[in-house]
Amino acid sequence: MTKYEYQPVLAHNAYRKLLSSSRKGFNLTEAELMQINSIVKEGLHRGLSPYNICEENKNKLICSSRTVYRLIDARAIQPTNLDLPFKARYKPRKNKKPFKIDKGCRVGRTYADFILLTEQEPDIPVVEMDTVIGKIGGKALLSLYLRPCGFLLLYLLAVNNAQCVIDAFNWLDDTLGYDMFRQLFPLLLGDNGSEFSNPLAIEFDKNGEGRTQVFYCDPGTPNQKPAVEGVHKHLRRILPKGTSFDHLTQEKVNLITANINGFERRKLNNRSPLDMFNFLHGDKILKKLQIPNIPCDKICLTPGLLK
Repeated sequence: MTKYEYQPVLAHNAYRKLLSSSRKGFNLTEAELMQINSIVKEGLHRGLSPYNICEENKNKLICSSRTVYRLIDARAIQPTNLDLPFKARYKPRKNKKPFKIDKGCRVGRTYADFILLTEQEPDIPVVEMDTVIGKIGGKALLSLYLRPCGFLLLYLLAVNNAQCVIDAFNWLDDTLGYDMFRQLFPLLLGDNGSEFSNPLAIEFDKNGEGRTQVFYCDPGTPNQKPAVEGVHKHLRRILPKGTSFDHLTQEKVNLITANINGFERRKLNNRSPLDMFNFLHGDKILKKLQIPNIPCDKICLTPGLLK
């Protein structure tokens, strides 16, 4: 018979951690968020304030005008602060805390859960995910690092929020097909940013079919996904820190992707991540993803690549 030892300090700390995380963010489902987005977007287009929109739609909206302001400020819905008549004139408050769309998103998806699953299924491919920010408030990049072949995928986000991340995964699903998506992205490991705080919309496709699993690193521990953090140094050689991404297009991002994956790595036995990806999955996938094949003698990892 298996015996367990109860450790009250560890149990209490785990309880406090869960209690704290469950109180963060908005208690809204994806459908509710989409409804709010539609109503607020239409009202702002008519020049109404969030207060007027809430009063006009009091039987449809399930939140207050203050919540609408917070959703806009956190970029959880499509309208931005520039769509508000006076918001851009006011000085922003300090010490704003990030929020999570799904307050319980970490339940069953912690790093400990991730380690347990990978120990039970050691052959399952892991994809580390992160976002890279240019100028604050502008476009961002979603980076997906495929551990088995060291391959980096980059996707341009209009804003760094959960909806844009979901849209990127839906595009990948539609482009690759359900089976290939599951083959490439069976297990996702990301940080605790609000852009990843709607895991159900990432894990399930539009038909409600499960396509991947999302797990989160412990707060403040980027070393738990070191590969994607490390490969960003090559990205920053092309797009130095502080550079705006607003001028980028997905075509240019694909060019950056091809150059980062095109040069040889010592850890891959002097092969490039592009070679390893083609060996494991074939070159047809890269053609679907519109990533060009750059010859080794044409690789460029400087800002001059985009000029």
